[in-house]
Amino acid sequence: MIHTLWSPWFVVQYFCIVVAPVFFSAAIYTLVSVLINAYGKEHDPLPPKVVLGVFITFEIVATLIQIAGAALVGVAYSNQKDPTTPSNILLAGLSIQLASFAVFLVVLAWTLFRSKRSPVSVSWVFLTTLIVATLAVYFRTCFRLAEGAEGLMEELSTHEVYFWCLEFAPVNELFGFKLTQY
Repeated sequence: MIHTLWSPWFVVQYFCIVVAPVFFSAAIYTLVSVLINAYGKEHDPLPPKVVLGVFITFEIVATLIQIAGAALVGVAYSNQKDPTTPSNILLAGLSIQLASFAVFLVVLAWTLFRSKRSPVSVSWVFLTTLIVATLAVYFRTCFRLAEGAEGLMEELSTHEVYFWCLEFAPVNELFGFKLTQY
């Protein structure tokens, strides 16, 4: 039964779930780099180009590891083999993504804290939206890691309410998609 989950459509859908947040994260990294430039580079521990380069590189590496792990899990299930090692590869990618994003949260907090010394003022609505969007991406990655660690066909992956509340709603609602459109 489980090997039927790895149909081509499931693989495409899973690929989109893994890859889509990378673009959201890249946008967030770009916005923070712009904020660093606006506030003044002396108010931040990292130059804007380093923020972009380091964190986008980690996102790409983590995503490639996740894709490789997911593909290997699919092959393992298709061949009725033990998917433990491929699942661990997938979890490693999620762990790298989560760790790098946690470091980014520190950089963002530092930037916002030190920005009070800058004469530049940025809209509180923009900053609040940026913080909420950043936390949504972070918590979404936490959910994906917990779901992957639990395993296929377990509580988090078989109850749609978790997906709706911890994956779909935060990311789609925050980034302009409305549930009523679907």
